[in-house]
Amino acid sequence: MDVADDGSRADITLTSGDDPRTGLRLTRRITLAAGRSDFSLRLGARNVSARKVRWALWNVTQLPGHPAERPGDGVLVRHTGHKRARARNGR
Repeated sequence: MDVADDGSRADITLTSGDDPRTGLRLTRRITLAAGRSDFSLRLGARNVSARKVRWALWNVTQLPGHPAERPGDGVLVRHTGHKRARARNGR
């Protein structure tokens, strides 16, 4: 874990082992900012095989499949910065 000198953020990098099936080594870098409840996630893949490979990175978040047990339980996901795509028929 890397922590900024001024304590403003912390970066955690998780690295998988080499996967002989896909030929990839995956990394996930999570950045946490002080005083905030959101985070940044950066995904990476390195071809560690001798062959050419082609894969798409897709992060999967798994959450419990049951109702919240206490008030405030749950996850809020906000998506900002992108305009809604307009349908081809103009609607």
